[in-house]
Amino acid sequence: MSRFTKFRPSESIRSRLTLLSTGVLFLGLVLGAVAFDLLLQNQLVKNLDQQLTTQALDRVLAIDAGLDPATQLETAQRETAVAVFDSTGVALASSGFHIPSQVADLIEGSPSTASVDLIEVGENEIERYDLRVVAAQGTVAKVVVGSELEPVEKTRGAARRLLSIGVPVLTLAGASLLWLVVGRSLRPVEQLRLDAQRIYESSPHGISDGRVRQPDSSDEISRLATTLNDMLERLERSSNALRRFVSDSSHELRSPIANIRARVETGGVDDWTNIQSDVVGEVERVEGIVNDLTYLARSDEGRAVQNPERVELDEILFEEAARLQQRGQVRVDASAIEPVVLRVDRMQTQRLIRNLVDNAERHADALVRLTVIEVEEGKAIITIEDDGEGISPADRQRVFERFARVDESRHRKTGGTGLGLAIVKDIAERHGGSATVEGSDLGGAKFTIEISGHH
Repeated sequence: MSRFTKFRPSESIRSRLTLLSTGVLFLGLVLGAVAFDLLLQNQLVKNLDQQLTTQALDRVLAIDAGLDPATQLETAQRETAVAVFDSTGVALASSGFHIPSQVADLIEGSPSTASVDLIEVGENEIERYDLRVVAAQGTVAKVVVGSELEPVEKTRGAARRLLSIGVPVLTLAGASLLWLVVGRSLRPVEQLRLDAQRIYESSPHGISDGRVRQPDSSDEISRLATTLNDMLERLERSSNALRRFVSDSSHELRSPIANIRARVETGGVDDWTNIQSDVVGEVERVEGIVNDLTYLARSDEGRAVQNPERVELDEILFEEAARLQQRGQVRVDASAIEPVVLRVDRMQTQRLIRNLVDNAERHADALVRLTVIEVEEGKAIITIEDDGEGISPADRQRVFERFARVDESRHRKTGGTGLGLAIVKDIAERHGGSATVEGSDLGGAKFTIEISGHH
């Protein structure tokens, strides 16, 4: 069954983003509508107060000029009722107010909304209304004018009806636009998913040389595509290296096992000493491969524990030089080995140097040079050089990768499982150092190991 399944609409990012954004948009529009309604009400009431104040001041000035208060009772624009009071609060004249005393205490400059009884014009009926009342104080009298709030409420009602239609319409329009924009934005992501599904289904092992298409942009999705392609390329290299390793390891293991079997089956009792020697040699080959695999497995799991102790690096190098000389395959130059003592893991350090020395012996024509110097307290540099063909600049970084072998031959002298240098790099880095390779003045490769001691 394919691991790539279709999402239900409710599970898609497009739907969730659209619903979330639409909800935020609707909430924003509702809050905006409420704020607009309040601001509109305040502005309409403020405008009404200004008009009533102006009309009340005009009447006060006229009364102060000597006109009869009764002549100032005719209502003007937006006015509903007018009342004139003397300095003691007694009503001198009134129009519209059934009980003028209801507004007698109003202070100039303090507009307010009051529930008062009004006389219906031409009907002599009394009704209670919410009136907006304003007072103006003169030297002779005080004038109070009032207006119904019905015009204000009508305007607010019209605005509310418009908003009640506009908010849903704008929300729907925004949701549609968001759906299109999010869909367009996520289209490259869907294309990446389809490409990934195609790559997955094209390979029975889930790894293929296919790549996802690069969007024509420089945004985050384009960088995601680049990262995916880099990851696919790395997975492809790892897969190829793993397949190559399985093939090489199986050959390396099959060969000594076959030799052991052949030697045991064809040897006689009289030849047991030679048989034993040959079998032990082949078993050591198998043991070396297994040990390398075991070390890397423990390192990956974080179980490659270090036990630091005082180690004489020069002593280890001299021992390796003596081993090479005894084997007689190459000459050894150990003249540049200096006394160096560090607190390191002895077993891991011996393994690091042994792997490098064996690698140099395999590729050398006639000479291997061993060097160690202390560059500063607690830090040393080990170099192993040979006079072989060397390593091309393009392969110098790759040789430290697991299962990588520059020489593709499986010959026992030049070939290997491709784990030795990977172990060298791992041990060097675990000791706070590094492993590099470059050309040697001997003509071959020069491996440089920087290693630090524990304090």
